[in-house]
Amino acid sequence: MKKLILVLISCAFIFQLSGVAYCADQKTEKKGSEFAQKWSDKKIDKLVKELKLSPEQREKISSLIKDTSEDITEITQKMSDKLKALQEKFEKKFKAVLSEEQAKMYDKAKEKKKAKKMKEAPKA
Repeated sequence: MKKLILVLISCAFIFQLSGVAYCADQKTEKKGSEFAQKWSDKKIDKLVKELKLSPEQREKISSLIKDTSEDITEITQKMSDKLKALQEKFEKKFKAVLSEEQAKMYDKAKEKKKAKKMKEAPKA
């Protein structure tokens, strides 16, 4: 019973890691830049109103937000790559502990979860 609980907890951990890596992989540069543009436009409009920014200040802040969002995108991609590598390393070691039958069950469950995520993923 303890082994079963441990396996289930381990599977949940792996699925969580794979979900993070999957989501990061699905974000394209285009989607990221569209989001950043919408976000920055709303935030800048709010700042212009609340702080009574001049057109020059608005332009400088807009540029600052754009530059920062590019840095965030780069950092996010690096983190995604590291998470994916960590997930693969963990999964390899995890599957080495399982019997052949358990590994097949695990792979089947993983594919089922992946298919469900693909089905639920928002369309671009």
